[in-house]
Amino acid sequence: MPIGQRATRLCFIHAAHGVAPDGTLLGRYVAHFGDGGQCEIPIRYGEDVRAWRIRDDPAEITRTDWEQKTEPNPADEVVRLFSTWWANPRPEVEIMSLDLVSEGAAAAPFLVAITSR
Repeated sequence: MPIGQRATRLCFIHAAHGVAPDGTLLGRYVAHFGDGGQCEIPIRYGEDVRAWRIRDDPAEITRTDWEQKTEPNPADEVVRLFSTWWANPRPEVEIMSLDLVSEGAAAAPFLVAITSR
């Protein structure tokens, strides 16, 4: 996805579809810089994201950035999203684009939005 700007930090609003053991590498974001360089940002289950539906993941949650009960809701299900801030090690160089690469784990990461500072 195109970015086309400099940033000191990026914030990813994301979650996972499915459940995996804590610490599992689900995927990574790859930032492509204007000078041809790149940087990988790992996405780990239990650290960056968890399942977007609580019904799928009964583990105790210490950080949920957004959650909402779904309607109609026969299973009393809650959906949620998580935010992860990434400090850009090269803020002086334009970030041209960003890729989301899945590792093919039992849980798949998905991205809803990105914001920058």
